Amino acid sequence: MTSKAFDGVTVKHVLQMSSGLKFTEDYADPESDINKMSYATQTMSFLDYINTLERAHAPGSYNNYASINTQLLGILVARTTGKPLSEYLQEKLWQPLGMEQQALWMLDARGDELAMGGLAVSLRDYARMGLLYLHKGQWQGKQVLPAQWVKESVTPDAPHLMPGKRASSGRETGYQYQWWLPRKADGDFYASGIWGQKIYIDPKSQIVIVKLSADPSSFSKEVGYQQVEYLQQLSRSLAVPSPTTKP
Repeated sequence: MTSKAFDGVTVKHVLQMSSGLKFTEDYADPESDINKMSYATQTMSFLDYINTLERAHAPGSYNNYASINTQLLGILVARTTGKPLSEYLQEKLWQPLGMEQQALWMLDARGDELAMGGLAVSLRDYARMGLLYLHKGQWQGKQVLPAQWVKESVTPDAPHLMPGKRASSGRETGYQYQWWLPRKADGDFYASGIWGQKIYIDPKSQIVIVKLSADPSSFSKEVGYQQVEYLQQLSRSLAVPSPTTKP
């Protein structure tokens, strides 16, 4: 990185959407950074674009969801492994989980996978990803992901990442390593798409729910909160009661 905005920024900060970058993600606003980025990256690489960004907050102090952080993570993974993201995904998840369908991944102007989004996966295969996390990184008796990583990735470890209203975050939901936590989290967590798609995991109920329907109203933070709260109620209603022992 050549931008001074990244001085003191760690990979963990980027994973937690806490890099401090000045970046607005309002898809309904043509002047927001996410939309300006779409035009800028038609003639320049994402890395070059990232290096034009300024800093809004000290690294590790404020939670601001900005997809450009995920794009930077994708660049880091590809350069560190020496493999395209799709090839790395195939090796680490697709084959070990026995995915049923092929996936489609949007490419940028340079022909690289768009790490921040554009991954089209079938409902059942998304559910496999959820089950992998539900089972603490295990799949059919094999440890595909380290259990400690799974736990850490859904456990916020700083005040600005915790669920609830706070001055150090742009949202009321919690966050950790690319995973969200509901406003009233109870051990549950989820992945979220811009149109309201969800992979919801509730370890207490042992439930995984995948929602692929698209709803433009999901751009509203409040609607997004309500969708997750609905999934929480649905999960609890589906949970199998624990057997009780008679005296």
